[in-house]
Amino acid sequence: MSNELIVGIEGGGTSYKVAIGLNIEHAMENVFITETKTVDETMEPIKQFLIKKESELGGIIKRIGIANFGPIDVNVGCILPSTPKVSWRSFNIVEYFKREFPQVKHVQFDTDVNGPAMAEYQLVKGSGIKSLAYVTIGTGIGVGLVINGSTVSGLMHPEAGHIYTPLHPRDMETGFKGFCTFHTEGCLEGMAASPSIVKRRNISIHDVKSISDDDEIWDIEAHYLAHLCVNLILISSCQVIVMGGGIMNRSILFDKIREKTVQLLNGYHVMINNESIKNIIKPSVYGEHAGIKGALHLSQL
Repeated sequence: MSNELIVGIEGGGTSYKVAIGLNIEHAMENVFITETKTVDETMEPIKQFLIKKESELGGIIKRIGIANFGPIDVNVGCILPSTPKVSWRSFNIVEYFKREFPQVKHVQFDTDVNGPAMAEYQLVKGSGIKSLAYVTIGTGIGVGLVINGSTVSGLMHPEAGHIYTPLHPRDMETGFKGFCTFHTEGCLEGMAASPSIVKRRNISIHDVKSISDDDEIWDIEAHYLAHLCVNLILISSCQVIVMGGGIMNRSILFDKIREKTVQLLNGYHVMINNESIKNIIKPSVYGEHAGIKGALHLSQL
């Protein structure tokens, strides 16, 4: 009897990462990355990689977890028509893999932030943690939620990157309104994702990493991201907020966000103070591997 293999697929806006193996640890030894292009140009090399690895590993793919860029329809298994990636509009990625690998008995499909949220949750669920949020801040802002062991979805999936937040005084002074094409003035993603820094400073995205730690821009970032944390705490009562993505490589942001979050709550939440907040707002344990780890964990659901 052939070994049963699991597959994790992390679908990002710039690249797709695929892992295959007997279990999560083994799958992390067999990883393939391809650039996100059109559907056909992206799916074909992934399919060929999986076919090749099935043969090499002497197994059959039985379970697939997909953590994909959005917006998506979690229940149907497709990318929604509102994606700016034209060829991906309405593409049903779940049906694609069921068709190409008919022996697969389960495909679990979720967002590229709910996947990492599930991976991070698996590390803490035995310690009494029932709720966790995963936030990624890069070219956009995404939020995944796990509550009582399940990722959250409903009308769609969490889109907390597009909540409205009070403007930072400097933005009020300069009239900066963000870059979100759907929402003007106060949309979190438009005000705090990396293109907002680029737009404020009129620099290249590659120059963001050269901005000094003492620059005011990081206080502005902390202002908006702390408002997100306050909303997550008050609405979902999440016990842990994991923060990752390119912007959070700027490690000074953690203390700034923690301090501002406590300040905004202003004593209202009796469980949160300057000490406890350190165990609530945290960096990702998995770092850049959070997405693919999340996809592999989804395959186990």
